This record gives sequence, structure tokens and C-alpha cells, in this order.
Amino acid sequence: MSIPDDSFIIPSDILGDPILTFSSEHFESFINTSFQIQNPQIRRITELRLIQVKKWQSKFNSAKGLRGESYSLLFEAERAAPIK
Repeated sequence: MSIPDDSFIIPSDILGDPILTFSSEHFESFINTSFQIQNPQIRRITELRLIQVKKWQSKFNSAKGLRGESYSLLFEAERAAPIK
């Protein structure tokens, strides 16, 4: 039985983008910091606060020999508002 290769391939034209060098440690200093996001179609600004940075390790990725850090960023908003 073969395991399908469902790895996300990063397009070569963005490999030089500095955002690919970010790690969970980069974001930890921003915990409890507010960020603003805006949907240009509706011109509404939503304020979010970063409340958690969590490292995550995929056993599947490790087993396949894939390198790199996985992490999640958890934000909260003062009021429930759909983000589109």
C-alpha cells in the first residue's frame, strides 16, 4: 500500500520571500499585541489580538523526512464578527 504524496509544494517564485523564514519564536514577542486586518471590499477594519503561539509537529511529516517548523497563531476579537 502506498501513501499518497499530499505535501504542499512551495512555488519557486516565492522561495525568496522573507515570510518563509518566520518561526514560532518570531511571533512569541507579539503575544497580547493587537493587529488590524481589513477587507478592502467592505472597508471594515477588524482588530485582533494574538493570544497564543503553539508549536505543532506532524508525525507524518517527520516520517517522510520533511523539515521545517509548523506552528499556529491564535487570535481573538473583542466581538464576534465574520472575517471574510
